[in-house]
Amino acid sequence: MNVNVKWDNVPSSRWAQGHIDAEAGRLERHLPPNANLHLRVGQEGQKYRTKVHVHALGRDWVALADGENMWAGISAAFDKILRKLGEFKNTQKNRIHRNMRSRERFLL
Repeated sequence: MNVNVKWDNVPSSRWAQGHIDAEAGRLERHLPPNANLHLRVGQEGQKYRTKVHVHALGRDWVALADGENMWAGISAAFDKILRKLGEFKNTQKNRIHRNMRSRERFLL
């Protein structure tokens, strides 16, 4: 997975990269290897705002999250994007099974 990180009003940190790699690893299990992940971490006042943009499976997913610190913002954004991907996969799976059940009824 291609991961691009942009820091807005926040100094980049080598410790943050380890956290980002761990979160991207959780996301990587659900996506094909050619997926693109864009992460933007910024500070607005006392809040840290994180935007995760994933381009994979022929779609774009975007999640925004705020946190009291940088780690909380990053984790919340990745949790949101994982929930969106899970919902998408469940709807696709349900649609496939629904079509198969209707075909079985037609053949009987």
